Amino acid sequence: MLRPAVAMFLGGTTYFLYVLSFIYPMTWSYYIVSVLIGIGAAVLWTAQGVYLANNSNDLTISRNSGIFWALFQVSLLIGNIYIYIVLKTEMIDRATRIPLFIVFSIVSAIGLVLFLFIIWRSYVEKNRETLNHTVEERRNTLIGIVQTLKIAVKLLKTRHMLLLLIPFAYSGVYGTCIGHYVKYGDTRKRLIGLHGILFGCGEILGGGLFGFITKPKTSSQRALMILVGFILQIIYYYSVFVNFPLDASFRETTAKPYFDFSSKTSKAIAFLSSFIVGLGDSSLNTQIMNVLVTRYKQCTASAFAIFRLVQ
Repeated sequence: MLRPAVAMFLGGTTYFLYVLSFIYPMTWSYYIVSVLIGIGAAVLWTAQGVYLANNSNDLTISRNSGIFWALFQVSLLIGNIYIYIVLKTEMIDRATRIPLFIVFSIVSAIGLVLFLFIIWRSYVEKNRETLNHTVEERRNTLIGIVQTLKIAVKLLKTRHMLLLLIPFAYSGVYGTCIGHYVKYGDTRKRLIGLHGILFGCGEILGGGLFGFITKPKTSSQRALMILVGFILQIIYYYSVFVNFPLDASFRETTAKPYFDFSSKTSKAIAFLSSFIVGLGDSSLNTQIMNVLVTRYKQCTASAFAIFRLVQ
């Protein structure tokens, strides 16, 4: 089985290729990178979960998952600030697109370099433990992959994992209507960046609050944190229902929502909701990671693989 550090690098490479494809977009490249990033995302997230589990215990997993989630979501803050500053027109033309995705490609490449440092550190630590890799260990690689898949199938049939499928699937449900709501004016595409900034702030604050500060250790405490996240997201989705037209999620629209607020009030509700859903999402994801690491210590890779499959 691939070491977590190597798997993270390979998964991150697909993200780099995906971003790179937007500099000179072509139809065939879209299809290829879409498939690659789907595979890469599953590999990356599973490897991150295993790496987090390998470097945590029952006392530190809440802290580590909180720190990981907060740092992970910093990208939303920085990236969307850049988008909000740069994107000043309704349409993204060639002159805007190329510099935009060149910057994103450079950032992705820097991330890959950091993964290489993690790989180097992992090999150094491995060599300290043993200087010789036996033939038997190499043979066990294929056995480990098959065994991981078998364990994942077995886990999928257990009562606890079946119950976890609900938050797994729920945490993957998200959409934005801001860019399609004509009522917000010609700068509505730019407002997507502001939404991302506030969403990122909620994610970062939640990562610190629910993972690092509160440090839930028991199952009941984790359940309470998940309930808080669920309530926050219900508030968000209700605000989307009353604040946006029903067709705003998939096309430009001038239709009226359930409550026809003024443009200023509607924007305020939308951006407050962006922060709330980020806060709720961080609560769900940090606690899901905690549960997977603490309950499935011996089969973390299989547990996180199911998480990504369902999500």
